[in-house]
Amino acid sequence: MEKMLASAKEAIAWVKAKIATLTKKAEEETEELVSEVKDEEIFVAEAAKESFRRRWMSIRKKYDAFVGKLSARDRLVILFVIGIIVGFGAKTIAASTVTIGYRDYTAPKEGAYDLIELQKKVAESGGTGAFTGGVQPSGACSQ
Repeated sequence: MEKMLASAKEAIAWVKAKIATLTKKAEEETEELVSEVKDEEIFVAEAAKESFRRRWMSIRKKYDAFVGKLSARDRLVILFVIGIIVGFGAKTIAASTVTIGYRDYTAPKEGAYDLIELQKKVAESGGTGAFTGGVQPSGACSQ
């Protein structure tokens, strides 16, 4: 019986050692695979950067070839035309939201303040912000 118990303990020890060895090998292989994946990611990132650089340089050469032929006057004219286009676009976008001057009546009335009514309330309450036509009641500057 002791012999069987001793051999069972040896078997358990052998299995534990084998499991430890296999675990260590699995961890090493995992680390190796992770390192390979990182290297591949770095390679792919570098390849993408190089591809972008090549495309950008191609565009840059075409731009330099085109702009290099233009005189300062031509560049100024192009800048002026671009400014007109951008200004027209901004005006078109703002036209539906910003009202100034003669189109004030088209502004929405919700949430708006009636300044004349506010002036009347301030004047009735005796507030210092009441409008008096530009002349101080005491004839002196309030500042």
